[in-house]
Amino acid sequence: MSMLATPEAPSSPPVPTTSRVVMTGYRAWIDRAVALCALGTGLAALVLATTTQLAYINTVWLVVIGGGIFASSILLPIYAWSSRGVRVPATVFALSVMVGLWTWTSSWRDPSVTALDAPFLWMVIGVSTVVISIAWGDTVAVVHNLFCSAAYLIARVSNSGGAVSALVALQDTLIVALQPLGLLLLFSFARKQAADLDAWVAASNRLVADAALRTALVGERARLDGVIHDEVMTTLVSAGRGDGTHDASLAAQARHALASLDAEGSEDIGADAFPPANVGRLLEDVVGSACPTATLGLDIDPMAPLVPHKVVRTLARAVREATINAEKHAQAARVRVDVRISAGRQGRVDVAVLIADDGRGFDPALVSSRRLGIRVSLVSRMESVGGTARVESVPGDGTRVALEWSGHPDERRRTSRAVAGRDHPMFERIDVRPIGRLTVGFIVLFVSVGVLEIFASAVPVATALTVGLVALSTLLVISGFGRRQPAWRAWGATGVGIAIGLLGAQAMVGVDRGHADWWVASLCILTVLVRAGGHRLAAWLLALATAAIVMVAAMPGGNPLNEVALALNPAGWLAIVEMLALWIVKVQRDMDVAQRAVDESSAHSAASFGKLVLREVWLTDLRDQVDPMLSKIADPAGVLGPDDREACLALEGTLRDNIKAANLTGPALSAAIMEARLRGVQVTLVDNRGSRLPDAARRAVLRHLEGVVRDARSGKIVARTAPEGYEEAVTIVEINDHGSRMTRIDNEGMIAVSQA
Repeated sequence: MSMLATPEAPSSPPVPTTSRVVMTGYRAWIDRAVALCALGTGLAALVLATTTQLAYINTVWLVVIGGGIFASSILLPIYAWSSRGVRVPATVFALSVMVGLWTWTSSWRDPSVTALDAPFLWMVIGVSTVVISIAWGDTVAVVHNLFCSAAYLIARVSNSGGAVSALVALQDTLIVALQPLGLLLLFSFARKQAADLDAWVAASNRLVADAALRTALVGERARLDGVIHDEVMTTLVSAGRGDGTHDASLAAQARHALASLDAEGSEDIGADAFPPANVGRLLEDVVGSACPTATLGLDIDPMAPLVPHKVVRTLARAVREATINAEKHAQAARVRVDVRISAGRQGRVDVAVLIADDGRGFDPALVSSRRLGIRVSLVSRMESVGGTARVESVPGDGTRVALEWSGHPDERRRTSRAVAGRDHPMFERIDVRPIGRLTVGFIVLFVSVGVLEIFASAVPVATALTVGLVALSTLLVISGFGRRQPAWRAWGATGVGIAIGLLGAQAMVGVDRGHADWWVASLCILTVLVRAGGHRLAAWLLALATAAIVMVAAMPGGNPLNEVALALNPAGWLAIVEMLALWIVKVQRDMDVAQRAVDESSAHSAASFGKLVLREVWLTDLRDQVDPMLSKIADPAGVLGPDDREACLALEGTLRDNIKAANLTGPALSAAIMEARLRGVQVTLVDNRGSRLPDAARRAVLRHLEGVVRDARSGKIVARTAPEGYEEAVTIVEINDHGSRMTRIDNEGMIAVSQA
């Protein structure tokens, strides 16, 4: 019977290494957020173009470049919310931005006219860098950013880009080149954290599922062992020790035992479909039961959709039939079973099983049509669920049986859904220190722009003081980033931030103020840091004060859209942080509910799977062994001869071995032991191990012990497993009239024989 008689649950199947990146909840949300940012900035850039630069831009250029940005901006969120990925629209978006920058000067209709603002494409350089990183990776994104930055620098010093000074162009390029790279690092970090969280949650859920499965299997095994002991073994012992005359009460007892086994096999499984990992476990146990010496290979994609219940049952029976044929008829030295379950297209799941042996083989063309084994047990059985079965065999060259099925979890063709964000509760596992270091990098960038501004500003002293205050305010709140900050730090940083605004506003004078508003970007970072330290009121006070200062100091005659956008920058960043905080709170509130759902789902699936193993593996093996004898005992006109009574006692001994020595039993070995006992050989199996033997050791033991038992004609054979931790896994002692012999088999399957 199955090795699942032991308390240890079967090991989880290995997860195959694949180039396909499998991600769930968080990464999908990050990609969607980037797509929405691309939509917002792309449309904002086009609006800016229509208000200040539309009259000077070549119409064909605007249709091609502007149309590419507009169309891809619309498509990005659509693709991000679908299962197709964002590679196509992301590529169009990024290429439109880069080509647009390199052709900007040639698109300007009148080179003698100087633009009042920078090329509107500056707004989408950063988001295009992040978008292309999602589609093609960080290396391509860095190259894209460098090309865009170089093109922007060239355009900025031309009339079409505002004909700014080299210093202002350098400041612009620093922001255009370095700020998007910082964003790229931020999003790459977020995506990596998402991958780590997904992997952690998947591992946690597997542990929960394994624990539930172990409990369910132990419970089902104990229940079946109770039926075997109380109903079947009792009946066999009574029949074996009887006098051979018909006993009506014994016949009734046998019928009751058969009815009890029927009841165990008729219980509702309770599940419509099973996870791929459970299907792999079931097939592992089917193979281990039908052909314990077979080598099994599992290639299971845990993210594949569920496999329907009726397909699982049909597949298990077909695999059982094929492996039994290899065990009993092929006379093979090696049997290999490979199971592969993977995710197909459009939510399909693909299942393939290959059973190959190096046995004597046969010619399928010569198999009589009256032989129903292959046609009914394999081909017709698989065709009944929409699958296929192919049998290839050549006399003397072994046999290959290929079983395949592909379909959807149910008739409605549901696709497997991504794990929701609330199923990822362990936010505290995120290491926020890289975000803190990136924040410092942004501050350094903005301070560098401020230092350059000192040489161009009409009020260099005020600008220098502003630079110093930005550094001071950052030091106040960056220490211990990610944890709640003392109130004095938050309010101190807020006060310093307002002072930064008042000083920085003095530089916003004159017609060409260059980058005199650089300090606004610094205050965006400072506002976020204060809020991240747990002080909402202080953060919003700083954001609103900054907005008021910018609006008051706004240059007369400037672009109103630019001034409003500049004033609302800190508040906009803070609003994004607030939404993120609300989302995290909601996720944490849903954590307990989600975990309970996972536990309940795992328990239900494990219970259903335990019943499936009971029916398709343990009970099937048991019925093959005991049904003929129980039916003979239950026959009202049946009479048991001496050979039948001996067979009853031998069968009872086999069942006892299956319960007490599961590591030392298999179909072929159990049959050999029963025959040896009927010849008068005393065979004793002792299983001291609390878990499953290593596969190599188990195969070696079953093969060697079967040969020893079949060759024995008298005497005594004792096979004993050692507890875990011993170098020798199994010892076999043979005692007969010719002396004794001991065989030692280690955990690697190496056999050593000593003769006495």
